[in-house]
Amino acid sequence: MRICLIGNYYPDQRLDEGMAKAGYYLYRELSQRHDVLHLSVKRLFSMEFWKTIKAFQPQIIHYIPGASIINLFLIKILRFYCGKAKIITSVQQPNFSAFTKLFIPRLKPDLVLAQSHETEKMFANAGCRTEFLPNGVDIEEFIPASPELKQDLRKKYKLDIAKPLVLHIGPLRKWRNADVLEKVQRQGDNQVIAVASTTNPSEKKVCEQLRKAGCIVWQTYFSHVKEMYALSDYYIFPPTYKLGSIESPLSVMEAMSCNLPVISTRYGALPRMFQEGDGLYFAERDTDLIPLLERVKTNNQVVKTREKVKDYTWESIAERLARMYADVVNVKRGKKPFLICFTGMDGTGKTTQAENLVKALKAQGIKCGYVWDTYRLFLTKPFIVIIRTLFFRGKDAFRNYAGHSRTKKRLFSKRFLAQGYKYLALFDYLCQSFIRIRLPLLLGKNIVSDRYIYDFVVNLAVDLNYSDKASKRLLHKLSRLLPEPDIAFLIDLPEEVCFQRKSDIPSIEHLIKRRKLYLRIGKESGLVMLDGSSDIGELGKTIENDIKRTLKLAI
Repeated sequence: MRICLIGNYYPDQRLDEGMAKAGYYLYRELSQRHDVLHLSVKRLFSMEFWKTIKAFQPQIIHYIPGASIINLFLIKILRFYCGKAKIITSVQQPNFSAFTKLFIPRLKPDLVLAQSHETEKMFANAGCRTEFLPNGVDIEEFIPASPELKQDLRKKYKLDIAKPLVLHIGPLRKWRNADVLEKVQRQGDNQVIAVASTTNPSEKKVCEQLRKAGCIVWQTYFSHVKEMYALSDYYIFPPTYKLGSIESPLSVMEAMSCNLPVISTRYGALPRMFQEGDGLYFAERDTDLIPLLERVKTNNQVVKTREKVKDYTWESIAERLARMYADVVNVKRGKKPFLICFTGMDGTGKTTQAENLVKALKAQGIKCGYVWDTYRLFLTKPFIVIIRTLFFRGKDAFRNYAGHSRTKKRLFSKRFLAQGYKYLALFDYLCQSFIRIRLPLLLGKNIVSDRYIYDFVVNLAVDLNYSDKASKRLLHKLSRLLPEPDIAFLIDLPEEVCFQRKSDIPSIEHLIKRRKLYLRIGKESGLVMLDGSSDIGELGKTIENDIKRTLKLAI
């Protein structure tokens, strides 16, 4: 899929703010399988921002930086500007008055990603389609510290080794209940460490009060913030006000990933995500935090907070999000006929899988037709016959592939020949594909297509020696002219395996260029990537499961 993420993360930014971090991690994970454009909301008023998003032609626009009435107005503008793109917004820190809530039904996006029950209910009551999607945590970055590492880090930062260290990370503000940290410091033998965000400024007066009480306040950016968790004994999270933090606070999840005991208020999505126990403690009121911390210090309970966050890795969150994207994109089709496509090099087994799928669907009473959507010479045939007669005598591709390729490259370097062939081939293919695919879909027939526009683009791009940019532009044009598949599978195999399987491939060089193009197109277009070397039956089950999930078909 082509996904545009709009966030308040941008390259070289200090990642010490929740929504910026969420944008960074979602981009990192989604871009491994999809064509993802990340735009910073800070560039919103530049012409470059709007030109870039228009040229990208996203299928999904996901607006990450919070939700307010202003943001919903912006989403409405994006919907109008980008036409067919589906608009999704994350609501991590909702900010609506009773009055502005009245505008939500008229400004609603295609999907609202909520975190707390309260927020989800508010948007659902306004007529929005909602889904629960919390933030994730990098469990490979944030790991439990050994006793030796803990001692070494305390020496590095010149901390009292003997005192229990109680950590809090985030902006230090009065309405975030920062005064709780002062009380914790004055209670018993605790040493509070408050690491203030540099992105969201803290209140100077609050910082001064904490220092006077004996708290260690660091107002600096730590690129290795994991060391703060590693040197600490406990993590405390005191906010109660709904705008005190994003609703699934990353600092809490990072502390849990480091297997620290966590003492928190019942804030936002935390009670929805985690059951209390095994080192996670919820205070009913902020005034209960200090007595609870003192009890935790003496109860010697086994801590297993890391186990609680293992289901919330950024990888798993991105996978859930990608499925939601696919659902939203396909919602427009409702009960209309479906189009399922298989693409890939010759010899990958796509025909076998397409035919087997048709049989499986028909066995369940789902009517569908098999189509072989390969490009056949028709209008271009006289053109090709003349070219072959004049220039390719004695240069058969099977006997002399290198000579054949050089001649083709030399001919199509002449602009008028290349353009003539391109437009004839395009017109030819569009007419054929209209008859084979668009017309049956208009008549209400379900289609399983063996090959589609991706194969046509790969072959034409190789013939005409297109750059990556030109290939992408051609694919985007065809995607607008022909039906978009409900789901498309790219089956991949190494070139040498395909060459051994097929006797009608002139040379392995014929496959090398094509495979690179297929893989790039597959990633950019959000095709489901499959390993053709897998067992035929197992691969078929994988395909059926993907179709069940995406199209909600009972196979």
